[in-house]
Amino acid sequence: MIWSAVSICRDGTFHASQGQVIGLFAGLLVLHGLLNCLPTKHLAFITKYFVFVNVGTTLLIIIVLLATTPRSAMNPPQMVFGTQGLSNGTSGDGIHSWPTGLAFLFGLLR
Repeated sequence: MIWSAVSICRDGTFHASQGQVIGLFAGLLVLHGLLNCLPTKHLAFITKYFVFVNVGTTLLIIIVLLATTPRSAMNPPQMVFGTQGLSNGTSGDGIHSWPTGLAFLFGLLR
């Protein structure tokens, strides 16, 4: 995914060679090995701050995706929130349809 991000930033003109892929893999392996050698106190310190980085990045990705997706490519709210479509209410009898909460989660995947 790192090389894919580089390729996207360069408008698809960059293609990683096998050596670059293996080099990145080896570098990340060494980095993770060094991180695992740290004492627990230091790992707890790092983890405490990376929680906010991960949550912030997730929220940023959600906002950017919502802001850049054209309206024509979005599903209607009835599809996402489970009152229409294949995710929920397909049989009408309540036996063969998904629970509303599960339909909501499946709607987010679409």
